[in-house]
Amino acid sequence: MWLLEYGPPAGLTGDRLARAEICLDELVSNVVRHGGHGARPATLTVSLSREAEGLCLTVEDDGQSFDPTQVPAPVFAGSLMEAEEGGRGVFLVRSFADDLRYERRGGRNHVTVVFRRGPSNPG
Repeated sequence: MWLLEYGPPAGLTGDRLARAEICLDELVSNVVRHGGHGARPATLTVSLSREAEGLCLTVEDDGQSFDPTQVPAPVFAGSLMEAEEGGRGVFLVRSFADDLRYERRGGRNHVTVVFRRGPSNPG
């Protein structure tokens, strides 16, 4: 809910705000599902900042190193019978955000998505 309050002053409304929410959900879900080291779950921090370019949303975690900028685009199945579950979250984030940045620093992943002011990207 806090993203709904923080987004409009940063220039995000409507569709762009909904896309930012989906990206946040996907990034956090990935850390929770895949970021842990064995029995120890990853810990994470979410931060938002308003910058000249728009809204920057950063998810930082101490999980396994994972660079979403290096994930290849998914291969979409030709039919429902051939479809496999999962593997499209990073694709959604890259499609919805105006920019995706990754850095591994101090044993932590720093994933930042940027949503610029203005009309939605075509996604």
